[in-house]
Amino acid sequence: MLSDRAFRAQSQLLKHGHQVVASIGSELNLVSPLATLERGYSITRDHADGIIRDSKAASLGDTVNVQLKNGSLECEVLEVRK
Repeated sequence: MLSDRAFRAQSQLLKHGHQVVASIGSELNLVSPLATLERGYSITRDHADGIIRDSKAASLGDTVNVQLKNGSLECEVLEVRK
């Protein structure tokens, strides 16, 4: 009887552990750059592979890489709007 209770307790602990791991995985997916790309956004990088967060970080004629969900684009900056 005691081993039965121990087995059930261990099973419950494992089940709880699996739930915690699944929950953390879901939370990580929400902030994943890949999930952002899935939603239709892109990530733009400069020539040094740094992420461009502000239009002031680019100049006319710069080449930037735009990462999309499927593939990427090499683009030349033709206009900078601030």
